[in-house]
Amino acid sequence: SIVLKNRANGSMAEVPLSAVFVAIGLVPDNKIYEGVLKLDERGYIDSGEDCLTDCKGVFVAGDTRNKTLRQLVTAASDGATAATAAANYIRKNF
Repeated sequence: SIVLKNRANGSMAEVPLSAVFVAIGLVPDNKIYEGVLKLDERGYIDSGEDCLTDCKGVFVAGDTRNKTLRQLVTAASDGATAATAAANYIRKNF
């Protein structure tokens, strides 16, 4: 089991469990793009599911962009989507 502390009211609760998944790194390291790409209020690069940014010719993939699910499989999918979008951009513009 694990003892959890409620940060809002300080109460403690013991929760029985047999495994724990620890997620670390929930703060994106995107400061370098500030002023270049649009970031959301949490610091993630603003993009849709198409992985397009507000900067023409710049595409984003993985946990650096704003999305609801952060897992390896979704990051890989983003990579394929961004690569396809980049290839299409190059074909159309060069």
